[in-house]
Amino acid sequence: MLAQSTIKRSSIILLALQDDEMKNSELSKWADDGLKVLNDAVNDAVDRKRRLGQYWVVWDGEKPVKIYPENSIDAAAARS
Repeated sequence: MLAQSTIKRSSIILLALQDDEMKNSELSKWADDGLKVLNDAVNDAVDRKRRLGQYWVVWDGEKPVKIYPENSIDAAAARS
């Protein structure tokens, strides 16, 4: 359901970007709404991974990093 909402919201934002008459304040609101939907989707996915005891991968600015539910961290690129 959240994924469908994200897709619909993204489609609306793209249509709004194509509208030449849209004002900057309206465009900013659309962008803020889209960012909120995406943030909510990521937060839900991370929460689901945490509750299932699975790790998730984030980008730390230099490399991908595995985050485990018990708060331990591994460099995802490191192989043993």
